Amino acid sequence: REFYQINTLACEDCRACVEMTGCPGLSQTQDAYGTKVIIDPQICVSDSYCTKIKACPSFELVKVSDFHPTKYKKASKKKTSWDHLPVPEFKKSFENISSGQDFRTLVIGVGGSGVTTISRIIAEGASRMGGRDDLKFKFVDQKGLAQRNGSVTSHLSIYSNKKTHGPVIPLGTSDLVLSPDLLEGARAIEYLSTDGLMIVDEEFQVPLSILLDRGIERPVTTQESLRLDLKNKVGDRLVMAPLKKMSFERFQRPVYASAMILGIAYQAGRLPFSLDDLKLAFNSALPKLEFEPNWEAFQMGRDWHLNRWEIQQTSVFDDKKLWEKSVSLVAYPWQRGERFVNLWNTYIKMFGERFTEIPSSHIRQYLHDIIVFDQGKFLGQFYEMSLQLRKKYSSEDLSLALRVLAKTFWIKDEVFVSHLMISPLKTAIDQERYGLLGSSFEIVHINRPAFEVLGKKIEFDFSPKRWMLKVMRHFRSLRLLMPEWHKKEKEISQQVRKELLEEFPSRSRLLELDNIKGYREVRYKAASMYLGKKHV
Repeated sequence: REFYQINTLACEDCRACVEMTGCPGLSQTQDAYGTKVIIDPQICVSDSYCTKIKACPSFELVKVSDFHPTKYKKASKKKTSWDHLPVPEFKKSFENISSGQDFRTLVIGVGGSGVTTISRIIAEGASRMGGRDDLKFKFVDQKGLAQRNGSVTSHLSIYSNKKTHGPVIPLGTSDLVLSPDLLEGARAIEYLSTDGLMIVDEEFQVPLSILLDRGIERPVTTQESLRLDLKNKVGDRLVMAPLKKMSFERFQRPVYASAMILGIAYQAGRLPFSLDDLKLAFNSALPKLEFEPNWEAFQMGRDWHLNRWEIQQTSVFDDKKLWEKSVSLVAYPWQRGERFVNLWNTYIKMFGERFTEIPSSHIRQYLHDIIVFDQGKFLGQFYEMSLQLRKKYSSEDLSLALRVLAKTFWIKDEVFVSHLMISPLKTAIDQERYGLLGSSFEIVHINRPAFEVLGKKIEFDFSPKRWMLKVMRHFRSLRLLMPEWHKKEKEISQQVRKELLEEFPSRSRLLELDNIKGYREVRYKAASMYLGKKHV
């Protein structure tokens, strides 16, 4: 099986791929330099469209041999039993509904997130209702923009057969709002009744509007800000769960989050169906091969609601040894790699003592990149300039200013990027992501190197082998042999640094300087926009 991915170490977050394709498979992650573009493997259809724009060397094709989502993961020998989970007390029983208290549920999310699965299972449960004949139900599935990962909404109502009911739930009357997407769930807050319960995933699929928002004119909506806003508005009527994280950790796929959210709703006493009715509903609504993992996910949701256990996710970026190994590889054959590791650790300690508010992971990456670029020749200069910023900025402004400064100490030319393509960090990321999906995997780099020779630009399509990248990452001498190579990038960096240290710009101006990024023409265009044409 083939996947496409973005090497976030090489990605500049210029978002040219987003602007030129509008592909819903593109999403976001973060590192020391802020947001980075990634490809969501659950949405990507592997049409390779985003790679064809050739805006940067970040895109890669991954070929997994003998693909299987769970076969190569070590399974737990102990079979989990769910018999200990107690049957909840229903907030609204069938008797309550029969007496005139209508039961209403709204399910909302994006296409492909499991909204249809959730609503179908609830509808199947409502078609049984323990064999009662004094109740009716109405169900409407508004699929909307499902094909382009747009909003999908389902309404379900159960009521006495002595009454009539419209297909759509009135605002402010829903007993239950379910969403496997934080952002879509927040959009449905107006449907929630005063004693209703909202259950949402703690994360959201990043929409195109946020991907394209640079955050200069107004703060970009983040998952953290949205969680806080929801908590303030809904209070105790809100349950946020790591649904996709739990699903991916157990099944290597996030699709079972839909069954987990039903498990939470049931254990919270917000679904009036018996466990037997729900099991039959799962059986009827799902393909045979999907029943077992979905039913297990349902039980996991029940267990999480009772115990609220956390998913302990670790990142290769937290592994200091990987950073040290990467730094050591900048040494030429006649040099000792330990020398650069000691240099890296020395400056980490120096920054840690003076910049306590800056995350250590950010400092690690800044120093790593400066050393990898030119063996850390200007680390002392970076430190002294950082101290100057320390006197003028604090908190988030200092973090942003330091990030802008760090980016002026390197250029992602073909030498630097060669290291980023095969660094121990990158290798560990790939192994973690694909190592258990098949018997083996191969990374194919999608590159378009460019060189200026005698005033002429030479550019060609090329997929380098690993040994070629190992050789290329030591060719720093090319920068001296070809002084016109990336000359514009050097001028832009110097202008940004000069303004940063002489004018100490405001936060909004820092954001503009931070958005001068990308490769070649993309960077030149951003510099023209934010620095002014006279500087480029």
